[in-house]
Amino acid sequence: MRQVKLLSIMALLPCFIAFAEEKPADEVTVGEVRITMNAQYAKVQVDGNEWEEHEFTGDGRTLILHKIDRTSSHSVTLSPVEPELEGTVVEVKPEDFKLVKVGKNTFVWRAEKRVTFARAKDKGK
Repeated sequence: MRQVKLLSIMALLPCFIAFAEEKPADEVTVGEVRITMNAQYAKVQVDGNEWEEHEFTGDGRTLILHKIDRTSSHSVTLSPVEPELEGTVVEVKPEDFKLVKVGKNTFVWRAEKRVTFARAKDKGK
């Protein structure tokens, strides 16, 4: 019985070692963009396309875009769900990304932006 357990552990060991190998930080080309907003929730487009890899935190006021290519510039279009606010465009450049520690031995490339939506102008006036 011990031999079977030992053999199964030895068989799985190379798999664990392969997954444990990490790329150097300079070789990682994707990161996340955190956008803090003054409104809850917004529709998101990155470079004119819908972006599905995103989530909202902080009561819907913080938008996190995952898997963004950090080696090129991007235009993030935000359209708030509140009709009295106007949409805006946020420019994210490669130099905006900083290496941030998120765990004991875990780092992520992150760009942080802040957006204040302006009140929409009345069309009737």
